[in-house]
Amino acid sequence: MPAATGSGTLTYSLGATPALPAGLTYYAPGATVRTGVTATRGGTIAGTPTTAQARTTYTLTATDADGFTARFAFTVTGVDALPTFGAATVQAQHYTQGVAATLSLPATTGGNGTLGYRLGSPPALPAGLTYYAPGAGVRAGLTATRGGTIVGTPSAAPPAATYTLIATDADGDADARSFTLAVADDTAPAFAAPTGSPHRHRVGVAVDARLPRATGGNGRLRYTLTGPGEAGTLSLPDGLAFDAAGPRLHGTPAAAAGTYTLTVADADANTAPTDEHTLTFVLTVAAAVDRVPTFGTARVAAQRYRAGTQVAVALPRATGGDETLTYTLAPRPPAGLAFDATGPRLHGTPTTGAPAATYTLTAHDADANAGDAATSGSPSRSCPTRRRSACHPRPNAMSATSRWMRCCPPPRAATGRSATCSRVRAIPPRSACRAA
Repeated sequence: MPAATGSGTLTYSLGATPALPAGLTYYAPGATVRTGVTATRGGTIAGTPTTAQARTTYTLTATDADGFTARFAFTVTGVDALPTFGAATVQAQHYTQGVAATLSLPATTGGNGTLGYRLGSPPALPAGLTYYAPGAGVRAGLTATRGGTIVGTPSAAPPAATYTLIATDADGDADARSFTLAVADDTAPAFAAPTGSPHRHRVGVAVDARLPRATGGNGRLRYTLTGPGEAGTLSLPDGLAFDAAGPRLHGTPAAAAGTYTLTVADADANTAPTDEHTLTFVLTVAAAVDRVPTFGTARVAAQRYRAGTQVAVALPRATGGDETLTYTLAPRPPAGLAFDATGPRLHGTPTTGAPAATYTLTAHDADANAGDAATSGSPSRSCPTRRRSACHPRPNAMSATSRWMRCCPPPRAATGRSATCSRVRAIPPRSACRAA
């Protein structure tokens, strides 16, 4: 420090306030600074500063033997403070093409003078996104703050990339924080099919039924259920509830039926209908008693058709059961004949003769109950067909109630004798079958 002039011996002192930065000490003239070093002139400031401090003014005072003083003011800039982001981080950013995005970046502490912020390049931000440094006008009424702001609507979906925010102080010291940013294609969620399988439940029976899940979309998918009344509303049967997280139906229902629409939307905040998809399904709650379809006393007379002659026969319809009944016939009818399950009926033109056979008409209801029969005493009976050439042209006589008959092939030409006769199932008399 500089020395003063005056009468007698001069003494020097540095004001107690403000204090020097931590790590620095003032030594008056003649004081030992360290081994081999003694303060001279107006004293010495020595040491290693350990903390940052703003620019500060200090006063050195010299006093002579008569009590007169002289003062010398000086400033200490302090240590070289480095800017730092500290523990601040930037989470990985996931955006969707066509969806507006805003990201406020963190600011640093420390540093000397005014701090400047920039986004390292390359890579460049995806098209449609812009970085604004602190204080820059983003748009009317919005100014970037802290470490700056990334704003915009990405118009492209390049691969994910790592970006670096850099803060630099007045004397060139810097700190940086890196983060990843990805833009996904704007994909819409979709169900596998627009129509779902019917849901059939019964009054008083607990339900825990999962509904179809969609695939695709951006982010978490959200499900809503509407129907069967006014659009946009939901009216489930009493006792049933919809769980959107499943999605699923659960509870114990009362009787009701209707058509419902399950809608899925993704999480990218788009409002366009293309980011939604719907699935429609029928929900039915049947009565508590499980009704079984039955043909009652209906019978089908034995049928006898002739090859080449058109056939159209209405078969009996069952009653009872739950919801719509469907019909099956087994085995398959002879060549040329077809079974119409909606009738039910047999129709067509048989092309060849066929052995007598017993057919079973079965009625099925919506919950898989079935009523079927084919033999005497059952709800329905099929009629066998007959190929006359299978037996001798004049078989043994039989009664209307006979179940079996002897059938003998024609005599052999060489001997004139018949081959061994066999016992076969009787063909019902002509009166029992309707001629084609």
